[in-house]
Amino acid sequence: MEKGEKMKNIQERGLRFFDAHVDGKYLYFSARNFNGLFRVEIGKSEAEFLGHFREEAILQKNLHRQVFCIDNYLYFVPYTGKGISIYDKVNKVFSFVNVHKKEKGIVSKAYLINRDILMIPFELSDPFILFHTYDNTCEKLSNLRNNICMRFLKQRNVLLGLYSSCIAENKLFIKGGEGIILSIELETWQVFAHKLPKTYKIRSLYIDKKEIYLTVSDECLVIRWNFRDDTCYEYRIDAKSMEHPYMSILRWGAHL
Repeated sequence: MEKGEKMKNIQERGLRFFDAHVDGKYLYFSARNFNGLFRVEIGKSEAEFLGHFREEAILQKNLHRQVFCIDNYLYFVPYTGKGISIYDKVNKVFSFVNVHKKEKGIVSKAYLINRDILMIPFELSDPFILFHTYDNTCEKLSNLRNNICMRFLKQRNVLLGLYSSCIAENKLFIKGGEGIILSIELETWQVFAHKLPKTYKIRSLYIDKKEIYLTVSDECLVIRWNFRDDTCYEYRIDAKSMEHPYMSILRWGAHL
């Protein structure tokens, strides 16, 4: 596609994205189907093609997991991509910062913290990375990774993946092993392990009204966890007709 070219009927064509940034009447997103940045006017069915991310493979799918906007710059966090792609909305210029020097590593989740982007890996074999937007440099948080490893050695628990997390009260909460949640102080990177009363197979974490709600991967169960006093409340859902448990939970109006 050429810059400025319009793609009509984007829903019918199946153009998809993980995350998007809304700027006034426009929505910006990196396509999941292939390598491409698009802008669509909200309420319209046409998408304007803004260009390719040239440092990435042209047919690569699922390039970016999230997007953050700071001033007039869009920062696209990699999923299967090699690094952070940056788009200047005013000057319509692309730039790129390589994050994974040797091999691609999947970013589980990213958070914007004081204009820095904290990237959490899916596996501990990859590093935690703090991307500084003021000078577009990457800092590997080796101490954080080591602290997590040491905490799990003490707990004699197996870390199955870092694929679910949330932030509350200046702490990062990450799913650990079965029935384990890690809390990390964002100023010191100190790591604490919280053992829940059962070995829940935690699937997702969601913060709501100063409590964390959990879904599990093997049954239709929602858990409300008060991280201040470690109390848990189970909400079992009668869902005999459901083939799979709930993947995630979020607020919708006055309900979850």
